[in-house]
Amino acid sequence: MYNAVMGSLDGDLENLAFGVSRVRLICRRLGRRPGGGLMQAAWNEPKEDGRMAIDTSIKVLVVDDFATMRRIVKGVLKQLGFNNIVEAEDGSAAMDILKKEKVGLIVSDWNMPKMTGLDLLKAVKADDNLKETPFVMVTAEGQKENVIEAVKAGVNNYIVKPFTPETFGEKLEKVFG
Repeated sequence: MYNAVMGSLDGDLENLAFGVSRVRLICRRLGRRPGGGLMQAAWNEPKEDGRMAIDTSIKVLVVDDFATMRRIVKGVLKQLGFNNIVEAEDGSAAMDILKKEKVGLIVSDWNMPKMTGLDLLKAVKADDNLKETPFVMVTAEGQKENVIEAVKAGVNNYIVKPFTPETFGEKLEKVFG
């Protein structure tokens, strides 16, 4: 898991600088602009290699103390076809939601008041009812020590800000693929 996440971290930087996005490539081939309908159709189609397609109907919990960042992440998720999205402003509020609602994916920032993203991750992985919920950390904390700490705590993937919708989608494919 460590090598996969560390490789992904290096890949993030490469994708930001040089990558040709999968979303743009698909859209170019189909002659369309990126958008929820296109991506949802593409993600829900069976994969050629027999892997399960991503179910974009799942409920996604976006956790970040900055409303603007939550709005950006929600926008990217909607571009990728996810429409059932709930928000929390910190880990504590996220835990309240997780106790009441079934969530299929958690996307969380690291640095937040009350309860950090890392503390939320640890709480989720320690809870028998939540521990299987995929957890993606989206943060400016790109230092390898932080990535290692998140991997040890059970993070499914790690996205360093700034990110592109394409990178976000590729990371989710790795989580669900």
